[in-house]
Amino acid sequence: MRTIFLMIVAFMLLIPGFAEAENRALIIGVGKYRIENASLPGIEQDVENMVKIAQQIGFTGNQIKVLRDADATLVNIENAINTWLIQGVKPSDRVLMYFSGHGSYIPDENGDEDDETDEVLLPYDTEQTEKGLKNALVDDRFGELLAKIPSKEVFVLIDACHSGSSTKSVDRNRQEYPKFFQYPNMPTPTVRKGSFARKEAVKAVNHVSLTACRDDETAIATSKGSLFTRGILAAIETALSLSQSLNLTTLIEGAARFITQNVSNPSKIHHPTVSGNTTLAQQNLLEEDMAKKLEQLADKADFPISVKTNKQNFKVGELLEVSCQPDRDGYLNVLNINPQDKQIIVLFPNKYHTDNFVKAGTTITIPAREDKFDLPASPPLGKTLIVVFLTQKPVNAYKEGEGKPDEMFRTFSNASFDSLKGFAPREKKEEKGLGAGKVVIHIE
Repeated sequence: MRTIFLMIVAFMLLIPGFAEAENRALIIGVGKYRIENASLPGIEQDVENMVKIAQQIGFTGNQIKVLRDADATLVNIENAINTWLIQGVKPSDRVLMYFSGHGSYIPDENGDEDDETDEVLLPYDTEQTEKGLKNALVDDRFGELLAKIPSKEVFVLIDACHSGSSTKSVDRNRQEYPKFFQYPNMPTPTVRKGSFARKEAVKAVNHVSLTACRDDETAIATSKGSLFTRGILAAIETALSLSQSLNLTTLIEGAARFITQNVSNPSKIHHPTVSGNTTLAQQNLLEEDMAKKLEQLADKADFPISVKTNKQNFKVGELLEVSCQPDRDGYLNVLNINPQDKQIIVLFPNKYHTDNFVKAGTTITIPAREDKFDLPASPPLGKTLIVVFLTQKPVNAYKEGEGKPDEMFRTFSNASFDSLKGFAPREKKEEKGLGAGKVVIHIE
């Protein structure tokens, strides 16, 4: 997802430290436990399904880290959160964390719970002791780790449960297993509690959590995978097939329908719940194609901007040159878009030309003769789009872009798109001062 469209390795070496987005997903599945008779069926399938889900909502393979079974110890889980979900992540990046396995209760050790119990998730190396459970991931600690994630878009999905209700019995005919670990002398909450991560998600404005069931219900694991995770996958695949948008609120409706249709009897039904940042809960999980939106915006422009390249067909390594000549004063932004990737590079303004106000009739060339860089064509092969926008009021995609202050180029941001969109006419006769032009090149 985060490759540079026209800048090959040599150019990247010339411009060290080019900013790459750090969307990150951490997927944890524990089906095998050190504790005797605690193992769950279908968790490996949960992990495979969740990897597919992460990819469907915009995470690429190198942005997904998986911990399963013996690798999913408490230490490894905390280390993965610290190194994978915290380090290198920026506020504009998206973060996804998923856990499938057992949930349970332990005695509250710090006195912050009215009912004297803490919710926990069970890593692989959880041990049963006289005092409760050792090496469990406690809700308080989980909340501390979540709070350290720099992202403003953190999605937490928990396929476990925290219920001691009678529905936890195993239906061996249907191979349905409760994802709740009960042990001797386990403390029992005296009041209804939110499931794991729900309380912590409410505290943090950049978090939203989706959990498998209500606090008085039990999530179900099967040999084909847990019902909750299978329901999420089914809901997303339905939305994709119908080209619908999908947020957490609508996602739980689809997952709930799947659970209802696939449990052995009504007493096994459990209801996914969403909590935390209500704005995030309404956000479309299926990342919209920014390249397509920019091309559509260019088509709506009030007036054309002349733009051309030195060639239309390039072999890898050949140098690209872009030039345009606006016929009126304004603020110019030149973007490089490859439809095969979701990253959009701001070619102008750039490090050498931070002021993007241009006079009518001025020819802007990228790179200019005095610039100390080239634009060699590079993979991926195929179509690449150069789009130019001119606005009557300031829009500077370089200054608003993502990346370090001294980088040659920056990545186009949602803030810049919102600014450009504000100049687009809503009606045919309306003119709001947006000019645009585009040219397609091909890399062979």
